[in-house]
Amino acid sequence: MKIQAVLAHATPEQCIDVLNQQLQQIDCVYVDAIIDQAQLDGRQKRQLLKHPELRAHSVLLTDSAHADAADMGPILLRYVASTSSLELLINSQFESKNLLVLVGTGDFFELEARLKISLHAEWNKGVTKGVLRYYDPRVITAVAHCLMPNCQEFLFGCAETWYWIGRDQQLMSLSESSGRVRHDLLAISLDEEQVQYLSAWHLAEVWRLDEALIPVDVGLQSQEEMMAKLVQAHLSADRAQLWQLEARREHIYQQLKDLA
Repeated sequence: MKIQAVLAHATPEQCIDVLNQQLQQIDCVYVDAIIDQAQLDGRQKRQLLKHPELRAHSVLLTDSAHADAADMGPILLRYVASTSSLELLINSQFESKNLLVLVGTGDFFELEARLKISLHAEWNKGVTKGVLRYYDPRVITAVAHCLMPNCQEFLFGCAETWYWIGRDQQLMSLSESSGRVRHDLLAISLDEEQVQYLSAWHLAEVWRLDEALIPVDVGLQSQEEMMAKLVQAHLSADRAQLWQLEARREHIYQQLKDLA
């Protein structure tokens, strides 16, 4: 698995150019996208679903244990691979960064099936279940790094390359090229350490918003670097069993200072 920044400080036009080149390079007829519907307003959703080059779509939590929230969860969209469809996707979601673009030549229904299965995470010997938020560009890198190899291959191997806009406005890509893909998974299995790590990312994101934290506040240069260190600070607070807010807050800021 390879994750890299394709462009630093990317513009919408540059993103569209790169994606167009990639689609042409591997002779893609279609381009796929995953978008979190919870971040769409009614106008954006209508634009996405009524575009003349839309060929298929799927609300990925339909027919799941979380079907009641399906309309606020991820949606998979397949468009004709064209500049027009890329402009729709990039221009409508560039500021919110609420977009994963999947480039590949696979069958839509196989892609849909694997993405649906990959939403379902289970741990504690299958007793505890939840939704794996791989569709959130803010945490896709964390999800990719923490999964076991067979789960990485199953999820990320369903497309040749995944693209998204990073926190620092860079165009990011992920390629899973091992070629060893299991097709018999029923859910993504996590162990306790993986659950703690992904939970720390959620806590760090909530903390960043609540504290209105920006990199310069903690002596850092980038959002991605700040978030990575904030996650480590939360994991450290968990290990120290600091659950009381003020004690945890003091510990986290000290950790950020030490890690800067």
